[in-house]
Amino acid sequence: MTLSTQICAITFTGNVSHGLQQDAFAINDDYYQETLGVTEVQTYPEEFCVAVADGVAASNKSQYVSKAIVKSIARQWQKSYKIDMSIIHTDINCLANKYIGASSTLALVYCSNTDSDTVFIKHVGDSRVYLWRKDKDIGNSNEENTHSQRSCWQALTYDHNLANQFIKEHAEQAGIAPEHDDFNPNGMASSLYVLTECFTVDDGLDESSVPSYDSQTLNIKAGDCLLVCSDGIHDLVPCVDWQDIDAKTDLQDWLENLRTQVYQSEGNAYDNGTAIVVRFG
Repeated sequence: MTLSTQICAITFTGNVSHGLQQDAFAINDDYYQETLGVTEVQTYPEEFCVAVADGVAASNKSQYVSKAIVKSIARQWQKSYKIDMSIIHTDINCLANKYIGASSTLALVYCSNTDSDTVFIKHVGDSRVYLWRKDKDIGNSNEENTHSQRSCWQALTYDHNLANQFIKEHAEQAGIAPEHDDFNPNGMASSLYVLTECFTVDDGLDESSVPSYDSQTLNIKAGDCLLVCSDGIHDLVPCVDWQDIDAKTDLQDWLENLRTQVYQSEGNAYDNGTAIVVRFG
């Protein structure tokens, strides 16, 4: 990457009834599952990798899956500067049988080419990646992912859940292409937000059980910012309510304000929350 990156993360347990921290995250070859608060802002001149995994609360063992996912990512990054989702699947299925059925989402962004300003985005489940860009247009390398914005946060990923599945099926039946803004309707946990894809510890390991995931690339420009987060952030505070961000913004203060918004929301931080902001300059 010809641009430098500044990276800062925040993670908190919130007011979850089970008291567990089931989120985990990775920055390059380090991974975490502690209630760290806000990390120091780190500058990376070349390659970078950030990931957020969110253990699905249906199991009280899902935190082991989310941690295994970010551990796999950190190890892959250290070895090859590339992330293979099938390797993640293999790694989590090395967990003991007592973890069968436990699951986790994942949102991942990385750049492994020092001569390119293109980032790779991969995700499964309802952890998301957002972009802030001052320009009017966001141009993905995939034309079907190109959409417009006016200096606001914009989701780049679509959740793998029933709500979005119904939207897609309805559009197909009507013979129309769904609009970008049709996806990811705002709202807190309900039956419509049941996941259709996630990483799960299976009782039998084979390629067919690797979850379906979305992958895209994005050409980055100076001044762009990305946010990778769990649903404990975006479910409670929609991106339209997030603060603006620019080259002078204190990233730690920005993330601490976002955490305050989560606790002051109608949902009162009912879930774990994790967010990583990446600023390009």
